[in-house]
Amino acid sequence: QALELGQKEHEPKATGFSKNATNVSNLESIMLIYPDAFYFKERPVLYDCVRGWMEYKDEKSPKTSNHYDSERGIKGLLKKFMECDQKYGTAAVISIVDESILNNYQGITWNRLEATSKNKNVRDKDVFNEWRNA
Repeated sequence: QALELGQKEHEPKATGFSKNATNVSNLESIMLIYPDAFYFKERPVLYDCVRGWMEYKDEKSPKTSNHYDSERGIKGLLKKFMECDQKYGTAAVISIVDESILNNYQGITWNRLEATSKNKNVRDKDVFNEWRNA
């Protein structure tokens, strides 16, 4: 079987991906072959968040600027969800995605996770110092 451009030998091709399909159906297609799919299967709440983001993108207009046009784009999104989940936790990821949807943003405001995390660490240190000095 011939490999597609950019496809690694050990990486199966997602046969259900289509530029004409919805983001949700393309996500589901990719999850069948995605090497780290187990991560999301072990964390159904996180997968529901990813799926919710894709539903949101499917509902937005114009469709052309709200559609993930490649497997690589969706795989990159999944990787970003995993990285942020590992670094900041599931609750923080869900919160930032919900906030992005609530504010009708074009994309997820990942940079706010870092800022929120820094502010939380400062608040946590202040609370600890207040308790220690009491």
